[in-house]
Amino acid sequence: MENPPELKLSKSFKIFLAFFVVIGVSVVAYVLIQSGEKVGDIIPLLIGAIGGIFLIYWIVTEGIGRINGNKGLSTIEQSYSENISNLKITAIIKNIFFPDLDIQGVVRSVVVMGSVFKWMFFWIFAGGTILVLIHKDTVFNIALIISLAIVWCPWLENLFIKRMDYKTVFVGKVSLTLILFAIGIHVSP
Repeated sequence: MENPPELKLSKSFKIFLAFFVVIGVSVVAYVLIQSGEKVGDIIPLLIGAIGGIFLIYWIVTEGIGRINGNKGLSTIEQSYSENISNLKITAIIKNIFFPDLDIQGVVRSVVVMGSVFKWMFFWIFAGGTILVLIHKDTVFNIALIISLAIVWCPWLENLFIKRMDYKTVFVGKVSLTLILFAIGIHVSP
């Protein structure tokens, strides 16, 4: 079976992307200032926008590089991949949907994207914590966003995985996230 073509972003495209982001953020800042917004209110918004853009860029480059095999899997990700490959449901899905394909590529993609999304959620909530602190929001909102950052902290997850099964840790993270969102929605005015 042939190797898939290597997907890579050229330096000229990266420079164009950075230039485009700077121009776009500058235009947004200018329009907001012209419409009467205070600079103190605009800065956290622009920091969040720039952080979001770089987060999306990181997801795309990291995900593509690791799915293509340019970057290796960590030991934890390798154990996830082996565990998922040995599940009965994986064999059933392979027989039904991918009978002629090697399922390892699909499993690798799932594991890599799971890892990328885990880090993405952590950085979103960590960045949100910084923005909420800069904005001097309510104690409740600060506690809520810090709690979400802690729930999605990959370093804490690795500590729990040493003591528990990764499926239990994942279900716990998703359950805690849903509970925190429900609390936030219920208590918000």
